[in-house]
Amino acid sequence: MLRVFGGGSILGIHVSNGGYLAIFSGALFLSLRKRKNEPVYYGDAARESLKNYTLEFLDKGIQIFLTLCPVFYSLVCASYDTVAVQMGMNLIWTAPLITLICLKYYLDISHMPEGILYGLFLREVVKQNKNLLLT
Repeated sequence: MLRVFGGGSILGIHVSNGGYLAIFSGALFLSLRKRKNEPVYYGDAARESLKNYTLEFLDKGIQIFLTLCPVFYSLVCASYDTVAVQMGMNLIWTAPLITLICLKYYLDISHMPEGILYGLFLREVVKQNKNLLLT
């Protein structure tokens, strides 16, 4: 969050409230997913504080924040104070794409063995962009 706020301030770009919420939700999703994977990945060497989290809490938190990401992104796209909207771009049509990417990502990580998460999202985004460029 500090990087977004600092980067927007340095570049003189207004980041909308929905943008902050979308980034915050995405960060919480990734952090909860990481905490779910750490005991499996590190075993007994995992942090002691991870014992305070229940599997049910982590799973529900992951689902909640992954759901909120496209919702808040849609708010950014529909907001009139977004720079792209002021320039005449209609970004609301990208919201279903972001929703589908989030669903595909969740489907991929739900079928993977615990502990394997790193690089999956980036690989999926690159694959989607290649498909868009080739069509």
